[in-house]
Amino acid sequence: MKISLKNIILSSVVASALAYPINSLGDKPWWLNKDLSTCLELTKSYEKNLWMKKIGENKVVVNACLFNDLQIKTKNKADLRFYLIIADMESDFNPNVTGKSGEIGLMQLMPGTAKQVGINNPYNPSENITGAILYGNSIDRDIRKYCGTIKNNHLYYKIKVGSYNAGTNWMKKKDRNGKTCNLNFLPETTKWNYIPEFFRLEKKYSYHRG
Repeated sequence: MKISLKNIILSSVVASALAYPINSLGDKPWWLNKDLSTCLELTKSYEKNLWMKKIGENKVVVNACLFNDLQIKTKNKADLRFYLIIADMESDFNPNVTGKSGEIGLMQLMPGTAKQVGINNPYNPSENITGAILYGNSIDRDIRKYCGTIKNNHLYYKIKVGSYNAGTNWMKKKDRNGKTCNLNFLPETTKWNYIPEFFRLEKKYSYHRG
């Protein structure tokens, strides 16, 4: 069976994709329960570089294989949105890119971070996604340790996004009151550029909060 571009694309609007995967064959999506390598082989989307492509300011086309891989590995829709936005910001959805400071792949993992979380080939998109999620989990643990319980979701993601960009050492520093997790210790570019860009994109990726 010839698989068309329509079959490869999960949705032309990310918000719709987050609501429910569409473009199915039969009762279930054809990519369901396929591992990323098998899915990419079936669609040949890796060779054609049909990952996530931006169309104008507010729309993207979503590669079903990549979306499914993220959907399987993330805990909930909020978590899924987080990593979609990180991929957008970090690599523009390019799994082959290398950053100026040596960051690698889809989620722009630093080589040291990839090694720390046990990723052997960060240019492999599935491994890169796994590495980013493991790194994100370690950030969650540090937030619990140094920031305590944070009930405000916006503040929580502000801390997590800042830490994804700048690491978590800033959290451990104590302010004049002896308290840790002071956002003022984040690098200026993280505070004023990276975090605001995340929340700007969140509006595009979130038609509701989940």
